[in-house]
Amino acid sequence: MAIFIALGTYADQGCREVKQTVSCTADFKLLAKQHGMTVKDVFWMRGQQYDMVTVLEGPSCAVAQALLLVINMRGNIRTQLLRAHTAAEMEAVLEAATAHATEALGLSSSGRRASVG
Repeated sequence: MAIFIALGTYADQGCREVKQTVSCTADFKLLAKQHGMTVKDVFWMRGQQYDMVTVLEGPSCAVAQALLLVINMRGNIRTQLLRAHTAAEMEAVLEAATAHATEALGLSSSGRRASVG
């Protein structure tokens, strides 16, 4: 399962109903479950660029985006979605990038251009 970070900012309606933000989290968790996602944690920030940060886990970016689109359509919050990577996932990304760059750029395993000639 993939990990996602959702950054949330209250819309005008969300500011007016901010007293309900904690109780609304239970509804969000249920909605996430219906979308095949798990809400790992929710954090609230005051005086920052974002009002909320939510850690989600789920099968794909498309599913996570669909979940947040449903939430955004309610008019209380606007969100941005980030894909987060574990150390093991990042190692795989780096390995794939290195292999691709080595082949595409004609580099030796040391990172130097292979001599032609």
